[in-house]
Amino acid sequence: MQEDLNHVMEFSSDGKFFAYIDEAGKLKIWDTEKNQLRQEYVPNLHLASPITCLKWIEVARSTKKTPKKKQKKEDLKFYLVLGTSSGKVVLYSFAEGQIEREFTGNGHSDAVTDLFYDDGEFIYSCGNDAKVVKWTLADGGKEVQAFQAGKQKLTAIAVIENFVIVAARGIKVWNLATETCEKSFTGHSGVVTLLKTFTHDGKNYFLSVSRTERIVSMWCLEAEGENSVGSFVTDDSVVQISLNVFNETLKLTAVNRVGVVHYYVQDMQKMKTAKPVKKRLNLQIVSEAVNNVSEPIPVVACVMGHGDNELLVAYGDRMLLKFEHVQPDQSLKENILIRQNPKKFKKQSELDAQKPHNTVVPIVEKGQVEYLNQVTASRKDLKPIDTPLATRLENLSMGKVGEPQPKNMARLLIQGLHSKDANILRTVFQTSDVEGIRTTLSKLPPQYIKPLVHELSLLMQMKTVHVQSSVIWLKTLIQTQMSQLMALGSDNLKDIFGTCLGIIDHRLFDLPALMMLNGRMDLIATQLTNKSNKDMDNEIDLSQMLVFEDKSDDEENLHLGEESDDGNLNWDDDSEEEDVADEEMGEEGDENVRRALKDSSEDESESEMDTD
Repeated sequence: MQEDLNHVMEFSSDGKFFAYIDEAGKLKIWDTEKNQLRQEYVPNLHLASPITCLKWIEVARSTKKTPKKKQKKEDLKFYLVLGTSSGKVVLYSFAEGQIEREFTGNGHSDAVTDLFYDDGEFIYSCGNDAKVVKWTLADGGKEVQAFQAGKQKLTAIAVIENFVIVAARGIKVWNLATETCEKSFTGHSGVVTLLKTFTHDGKNYFLSVSRTERIVSMWCLEAEGENSVGSFVTDDSVVQISLNVFNETLKLTAVNRVGVVHYYVQDMQKMKTAKPVKKRLNLQIVSEAVNNVSEPIPVVACVMGHGDNELLVAYGDRMLLKFEHVQPDQSLKENILIRQNPKKFKKQSELDAQKPHNTVVPIVEKGQVEYLNQVTASRKDLKPIDTPLATRLENLSMGKVGEPQPKNMARLLIQGLHSKDANILRTVFQTSDVEGIRTTLSKLPPQYIKPLVHELSLLMQMKTVHVQSSVIWLKTLIQTQMSQLMALGSDNLKDIFGTCLGIIDHRLFDLPALMMLNGRMDLIATQLTNKSNKDMDNEIDLSQMLVFEDKSDDEENLHLGEESDDGNLNWDDDSEEEDVADEEMGEEGDENVRRALKDSSEDESESEMDTD
């Protein structure tokens, strides 16, 4: 199954039916009015080429060409167009409960990622092969046009008049007649997963959603430039949206990945580019309180109803769904619905047998019931509960509080990635033991590497503690699964780690400037410390010093003279005797020198006489 759930689930145009492809490749269709599972179909080709996307279409029963507005509901026949991982496009008949035909033509050479129906006779598809294919429902369904829309894998498609809007990491507008790119829109940092079009005041608009961003962007096809004309901020990444435009008011619902519905109401004339639109209210469904704690029940999909401010909500587990029409109270920021959790029922038939609830939204005071969100809940929000003895004994075998044993972490991680349970994933990712993480990742099957990287990318967008944990897990994953990653090839690695690398680049963009600022701050702090130390050295406390006064030479001589008079010391007499001795030695030395000179002169005269 695709990670982009908006491509594998959809309401019909009248909201009476809801189609979904589960993890096992089964096509399930619910009757939203009766809360019943109408059809469950396993295609023969699901093992070789699983279904990757679907789209509801309505086709007239009669052969006469009648405008759609004048056609009666009984004259319309519901079909589902299905795209497969092998590149095929097939038509499923809701009335017959089987595949009616397969579209003919060259089609796609890789998986089909998204489909679009123009409410006429044409179907448009895009795929991983970067191709856009136009199909016709007439003549048994065949290919009419195909062209290459760039080189990147396409993830979403929409059509406005004669223009095709395709999305990958960016959004491009192609002219169907000339098959050339007319315009490009930039603003998303990740892969765009969803496009929704609408028309207002003679202009064509479309909304876009990225899997790594907490924002819904709005674009105008006729606007100048490449930037969006508006945006809607959300609490988490969005998996499904629905909109309705009446007069000058745009109403939008966005379901995030934890199952909370954000509801927006915006005047189109007051839409501003620089100021994102904030949600009018949140709609959340919780179970009945047990020990003053309520468990959240995730909303899978939501669509605008036919009444004023009416919403059709699908909630529960994707295997067991419940549908309900609600009218949220716009005077309250938080609308809470207390319902029975569909997980308590083993079969869909047991859930269908339950009586439908009233459409009135019960308003519960915050002091009466405590609501626990799967992601944002903290320990301080939890009230003390008497823990059974069996649970206490089980906790004794655990290392740190809240951390599972390493031998159980692999199973928990696989279960969390398979069911996309945020509570299980949070329990696993809070583990900081590197050896335990390495043991867990070494037991991870290869098919769960891509979902794990996707969850780590989402974790990197949270607070610093979560970012540190995600970095440890990502580093250990690369070390332990190196052989599996190398076998995937460069293209698949770019697809898997592209979002993660984009987040890392975005976080490291300001790092050089912050490092320079940190260095300057350290330098300033060091200079201030040195200056304060100098000031302390200059301030000498003179009161604690030892003063020594040196006496003059005259005073010393005076004392010496006095001592000589007493007869103890007589330095003057000694000096006179030394002077006399020196004079005598000097006279003796002079006499010796004269004698030596006289002897040498006599020797020289004798030697001259001998030579003669």
